[in-house]
Amino acid sequence: MIMHTPKTRGFSIPIFALASALIFGSSFYMGIHLQAFTERTRQVQQSLDTNNQFDETLSLVTDAETGSRGYIIMGQELFLHPYYAAMASSDGIVPHLKELRRLTLNNPRQQQLLDRLEPLVGEKLAFCDRKTRISQKRKIRITQG
Repeated sequence: MIMHTPKTRGFSIPIFALASALIFGSSFYMGIHLQAFTERTRQVQQSLDTNNQFDETLSLVTDAETGSRGYIIMGQELFLHPYYAAMASSDGIVPHLKELRRLTLNNPRQQQLLDRLEPLVGEKLAFCDRKTRISQKRKIRITQG
């Protein structure tokens, strides 16, 4: 058993208080940094989600254009499947653009870019639609004539 002399007893309380203060301070410091790390992780995840959504939207626009072009060149309905999928109301281009808008609500610059992008996508899709309809009408005339 260790016997405390009056000399060592006086140091025990201040050392314990200092150790407790260091532990408390370290915990407080780590808590603050953990919150900041969590927020940065959330921001990175949102950026990744936005990039992924944009890539999917771009892919759908490309599919619509490629499908339309393939149909015009080859005259086979098979080429219109990607076009119809891109134009679908449930998982097509429009819902993807709406999701992009939602993902970028906290970024005014990205919202401005979406304001410019949406009409361009609309024009591209309208052009593809016109080309496809004209080609379908020509195909009907050829088969009838």
